[in-house]
Amino acid sequence: MSTIPVYKISTAKGKLPRDAEVDRDVNIDNGFAYARDLPKDQENCTYYAVTEDNDLLLFTIGDQVIAKEGTMLFMPESLANPTLPFQDLKTCLEQKGVIKVKALAMLPPPTQVNPV
Repeated sequence: MSTIPVYKISTAKGKLPRDAEVDRDVNIDNGFAYARDLPKDQENCTYYAVTEDNDLLLFTIGDQVIAKEGTMLFMPESLANPTLPFQDLKTCLEQKGVIKVKALAMLPPPTQVNPV
């Protein structure tokens, strides 16, 4: 079983903020997870994959995170290959569009302020 850290962020302006803190770790039981499988306790949150350079990539409902041999990979839905998570790491990394990531980030929905 693998886990992936999830940062809570207040803005998604291209990079993971330096002051972002890990909110929790999410278990990836079978070595991969779709965005739709992420915990639902934070309804309407927007998820991002965090690259090794701290870039934020929007993590939409059909995108995948694959955890293999201590490496985490992001695969966009447009390239989703249901058999890929069961391939070896080298095969996964050779796929066009697969990106190494180190975490996920969660952006809560904006809070509504009622004018007085």
